[in-house]
Amino acid sequence: MKFMMSIIAVILFFFSSNSFSGQSNNSEIVGIEQRDNGIVKLSVIHGTHNSLPQCSFSGGDFLFDATSPVGKNMLSIAMAAFMGSKNINIETNTCFSFSNNADTQLNKVDRITVVK
Repeated sequence: MKFMMSIIAVILFFFSSNSFSGQSNNSEIVGIEQRDNGIVKLSVIHGTHNSLPQCSFSGGDFLFDATSPVGKNMLSIAMAAFMGSKNINIETNTCFSFSNNADTQLNKVDRITVVK
């Protein structure tokens, strides 16, 4: 039974870690900016950017909608990491299109995790 649970855990980890096409790993947050209609711009430096979508305007800037429950959670995580001087990993697989914003071609944040 333990062996079967270990196999399932490994399979789930494999699929969860490869479900996004782009990543910014071990990045330092240098700015969190409120934009129009609850949109948040997250600026990072010192990270390694892997396979970001072709829409990338800038490898260090990301957008997300902070009005949804998931977006509110991501904003809380980003602010805690910023205040605690912790680096983050960002996962993205799409562009963020927001017509009233000059940064229409930035990557959309799908997931944020804090790096110890």
